[in-house]
Amino acid sequence: MTKQVLITGGTQGIGRAIAEAFAETGNQVLATGIEAKLPADLSDYPTIEFAHLDVQQPDQINALVSRLERLDVLVNCAGTILRDGKEFTSEGFEQVLDVNLTGTM
Repeated sequence: MTKQVLITGGTQGIGRAIAEAFAETGNQVLATGIEAKLPADLSDYPTIEFAHLDVQQPDQINALVSRLERLDVLVNCAGTILRDGKEFTSEGFEQVLDVNLTGTM
């Protein structure tokens, strides 16, 4: 049976690899990301749909979830990677918490 899969952070890194694996096994995947559109090379997978989603925005999360008819699998893989010590500033640390922790909730 085809599963309906939602993957936050599904366009890069580990989330992308998970999206590709689910698609390759015949599942319908909704990969979300902060980007404005699906990366071109992911369009090779006809069962991967893309939706822009900033997990720091509850209204965007609610709008996305409300349009789903069914959800069999949820993978929370959105994550913030800050470099150059920005994660040690108050603003950077807050962003890391918002995306990596609060966004998942």
